[in-house]
Amino acid sequence: MKLTPLALITVMLVIAGCDSARDARKSRFNYSPFSTTNTNPTAGNQTDNGSGLNIDDSNNGGSGSGSSNVTIPAEISHCSWAADGINGFSTNSTHLGQFTVCKSSTTETDLYIQIKTPITNVQVCLIPVSNSNNSTVYIGEPRCLMLTDNKRVYKVTMLKNRPNFSTLPLNGVMVMKDEQHFYPYPFNQYALSPDAFIFCSQYLAQTNDAEYCKAFKRVGAYVLKEF
Repeated sequence: MKLTPLALITVMLVIAGCDSARDARKSRFNYSPFSTTNTNPTAGNQTDNGSGLNIDDSNNGGSGSGSSNVTIPAEISHCSWAADGINGFSTNSTHLGQFTVCKSSTTETDLYIQIKTPITNVQVCLIPVSNSNNSTVYIGEPRCLMLTDNKRVYKVTMLKNRPNFSTLPLNGVMVMKDEQHFYPYPFNQYALSPDAFIFCSQYLAQTNDAEYCKAFKRVGAYVLKEF
């Protein structure tokens, strides 16, 4: 059944209410759908862009290959990094280009990300997920930040705060630009990618109907990284 924009908004509000008790949702950037206690307009949606570490080896006599003259913390030394911002990334995608996203070996909710081509016009959002039996469910709200420096490894502390799902292991992350795309039936409208993913996941959990998630996947504006 095709939903009109008004009907879709109504369904979204109903499903949002099923996920946790909350006020009427305004937008992801001035209201957190997972908590009614946030007073900061961007609380729970942005990370500190200054966090992380600069692994530029140009001042240490390094060759720019990302090797001997750069000290990477032990908790993320199992992942591949690019000290020169160009060579050494572990993943390549049409959505983000070359990048590395790594899970700390000591703290489950600490993720680190480095990207080859800086993204300066929109934020990039990371959504913690749990994967099992070929099913991916989100277990916490998006954490979004600007990735403007290709020689910086950004630290992102994830939140496992989705009611009834927060005890699942964090063994994956959805990474996507915080930008609008037109999502086909049954969406039939433009939506921000993180919102589209969260809505389709909530709808699937409440109705066992995967059509919204199929539409989200068809657009392909995301990368799923499993740990």
